[in-house]
Amino acid sequence: ALSACPSFGCSGDNICLKPANICVKPCEEHSDCPSDMLCRGYFKDVFNFTGKGQQFCKRASAAEGMACESFKSACKKGLACVDGQCRKRCSRDSDCSLNQRCLMEVLPTDSFAATAAYTVCARAGLSRGETCTGGAEPFCKKGLVCVDSACHVQCTLDADCPSSSRCQRNGYLGWRGKLRMLAGEDPDFRYCR
Repeated sequence: ALSACPSFGCSGDNICLKPANICVKPCEEHSDCPSDMLCRGYFKDVFNFTGKGQQFCKRASAAEGMACESFKSACKKGLACVDGQCRKRCSRDSDCSLNQRCLMEVLPTDSFAATAAYTVCARAGLSRGETCTGGAEPFCKKGLVCVDSACHVQCTLDADCPSSSRCQRNGYLGWRGKLRMLAGEDPDFRYCR
């Protein structure tokens, strides 16, 4: 696996991926791969009329923060390749390192089901008042939320806010939050203003 395709074809159950001209071992589970590899590669099968892709084994040696390239190295177990970088999968901010938050939602390339989505740790070092984009790195630090392109203190009481502001604004997350807002439902969070 992961060697140049010879003129007579790849050995065993390996297949040749064009135009990269490289032999890979197809897989469905990590257990289908040799011990130093994981089932992390992805390619479109032009012979499969459903449009579903297939996976292949890749060397799993890239640590958190390292680049994950198409044929070279895959991310180690527990990490996901997102935006060309190995990131830790997470379910809450405390799963992430300092100056990171569990905010980046990922939909796998081989599934469009909402239940297949997961989150990864992303850079989050912006301070109160700094400009943010809301859906892209860098995110606001823990305890802050991006509203109207600026980081604000997230709160539940006025005492959580800096002395010059109050906990009086409601915030809603994403398009589902917008629907809840229009229906007059409780906010996803409150922030100081």
